[in-house]
Amino acid sequence: MITILLCDDNEILLNNYKMKVSTYLNDEKIAHNIQTFTSGEALLFYADGKEQNIDIIYLDIEMGRITGLDVAQKLRANGFTGKIIFLTACEEYVFDCFDSEPLYYMLKETVSHDKFKSILMKAVSSIPKQEEEYFTFESAGVTKRIPLNQISHFEVRNRIITIHYQHTYLEFYSSMDNLQKKLADTYFIRCHRSYMVNLKHISQIGKGHLLTFDGHIIPTGNTYIKQVHSTFSDMLSNF
Repeated sequence: MITILLCDDNEILLNNYKMKVSTYLNDEKIAHNIQTFTSGEALLFYADGKEQNIDIIYLDIEMGRITGLDVAQKLRANGFTGKIIFLTACEEYVFDCFDSEPLYYMLKETVSHDKFKSILMKAVSSIPKQEEEYFTFESAGVTKRIPLNQISHFEVRNRIITIHYQHTYLEFYSSMDNLQKKLADTYFIRCHRSYMVNLKHISQIGKGHLLTFDGHIIPTGNTYIKQVHSTFSDMLSNF
């Protein structure tokens, strides 16, 4: 999933750019999340703390009090390392934008559909591919590993951890506390004293339980449910 931000104070143009980008990425079967903003202030507020999770930003230059150049400089100062594409009606700022290291300076009136797409795909192809994370464990004297994102949830009974993934399961010996430490800083969260669930696999949260996309009904404990709701909401807001 790549994340793209679009910023232009002309809402009609903004929606047009969003439709273009989405169409081109859908044609290439590239999963994406697009967020739009009509001011530099709104974009900076959204991006604060999320700079490392954003891949591409399209910026108009002439936008009210904070220009696209200002936004780009603030983003770079805050550690944004993704691609910046200026999309503007003015040629006069072309030399002023170099400090923010843009991928391209695009003129709204003259850029063709083919050029727009080629610049987008160049930006996409330059995004570093994330290495897939694996969960490693030992079972019956054999060390095994499986892709972490394929795991729906973990269940513990009498120190036997059951891994539920891709409509099958594996077992190994451990405790839920050790598992929780091992899965810190991942999308897994404790939802019950006997369960940890992958937030990305939750399809529905009900009263006293949650449902996964593969059809499992997992109980939720009163101790954990508030944190589950909060973390789940935070995850959704970042997509």
